[in-house]
Amino acid sequence: MPITWKRRVVFAFVPLLGMLALGELLARGWLYTVAGPEHYPKFAVPSEFPQAAKYRPHHYLCYVPQPNYHRGMMSHNSLGYRGKEINQPKPPGTLRIVTLGGSTTYGEFIDRDEATYPARVEHYLRERTGRGDIEVINAGCPGYNSWESLGNLQHRVLDLEPDLVIVYHGVNDVHCRLVRPDAYAADNSGRRQHWTPPIETRLCRYSCLARVVGHFVGLWRLPGVDSYVRAPTCDPGLSGPSERIGGDPMRALDRNPPIHFDRNLRSMIGVARAHGIEIVLATWASCPAKGDYIATPHYRRGVVEANEVIRLVAGERNAPLLELASAMPVDPAFWRDGRHVNAAGADRQGQLVADFLVERGLVPMPGPSSATVGERRPDGGRSKAIRRSEPPHP
Repeated sequence: MPITWKRRVVFAFVPLLGMLALGELLARGWLYTVAGPEHYPKFAVPSEFPQAAKYRPHHYLCYVPQPNYHRGMMSHNSLGYRGKEINQPKPPGTLRIVTLGGSTTYGEFIDRDEATYPARVEHYLRERTGRGDIEVINAGCPGYNSWESLGNLQHRVLDLEPDLVIVYHGVNDVHCRLVRPDAYAADNSGRRQHWTPPIETRLCRYSCLARVVGHFVGLWRLPGVDSYVRAPTCDPGLSGPSERIGGDPMRALDRNPPIHFDRNLRSMIGVARAHGIEIVLATWASCPAKGDYIATPHYRRGVVEANEVIRLVAGERNAPLLELASAMPVDPAFWRDGRHVNAAGADRQGQLVADFLVERGLVPMPGPSSATVGERRPDGGRSKAIRRSEPPHP
C-alpha cells in the first residue's frame, strides 16, 4: 500500500505528540510529588498550590496575604498577617498596635519576620517601657495603597481590637495618580481591576512542561501580583512617558491631584476614632540616591505632594504626625533600593517609631493605669487605652 502524504504527516506527528505527552506527565509528576515549596514560586500557578501562593483574591480588597504562607524565614499567620500568631480575642491588659501600609510596612525584601520595621517597633517599645504586653501587628501588604488600607482597616483590622494604628503610605498612591485623566476616579478603578489572571498564567495553567521549559530558557516567570490587579488605564512602566496615561507623567500629576489620598487618610482617621482607636500618620521616606524609579522627577514630585497631604490632614484632624521623611537616614547603607529599607534600615525605622510613641505619651508606661488597656466596658465599648499629649479631639 502506497504511503500517502496524510499518512506521512500522521507518522511524523504521532511520535512528537507522544514525547510531549510523556514530558507533560513527567513534569507534573515531578512538581506534584518531588518538588518542594522552594520550587513552587518558579513553576506553579496559584490555583495548583494555594498555600504556596503569597496572595489570594479578596472580594473587597482585590487581594490579601495568603494565610499560613511560609517561604524560608518569611511567614504569614493563620489570619494572613506577616509574623507570629495573634491571640483572639485580645488578652486583657494587652496594648495592641497595628501598622498599615504597603511593601515598605510589610518588609518585602526582608527575609526574617522579626527584622521588619513593625517587629522592631515591638522590640524597642518593650525594651523602653519594660512591658511585655505590647504587641505590634504587621498589617502591611505589598502593593497596597490608601484605598486598600482603608478597606483593610474596616474589614480586617478592627477585628484585632487595636488600641493604636500607624498609617505609612506614599509611593503607591503616586502610582494611582499615573492613570488616564478620564480614569482617575474615587474608587481607584483607573489603577485597580478585579483579580484577573494574566494571559500567560491562563495559558500555562494547562501545561506544566511549558512552564518548566520556559523557565530554563528564560521565557517563563510567574507574574507578580500587580499583573493580576493592574487596570489597563495605568502606567505599567513607572519610569517615563506612557501612551496609557496620555504621555508626559508630569501632566498626569497635574491633571490628577492627590484628592483621593487626602480623603482616604481622613476616612481612616474617622473609622479609627469611631471605634476608640488612636491613629498616627507618618510621612513617607525614600532614598533617591539608590537610583531606581523613585529618583525620576515625576515620582520625586509625587512623593513630596503625598507627604504634604499627610501633614495637612494630620494638622487639620489633630492626629499625631511622625516625620519619617526627614528622620530616616538617607545613607544608601540603610536601603535595599530607593523605596525599601534593608534590615538595618528597618531596625532604625523601628527605633524612630518607638521613640516617637513613647515621647508623645502614646504608649502608657507600666503602672495601675495600664491594667485596663484594651479591656471591654460593660456597654460593649473599650476603655481608653492611650494617654494623649494633645488636647481632646473635637
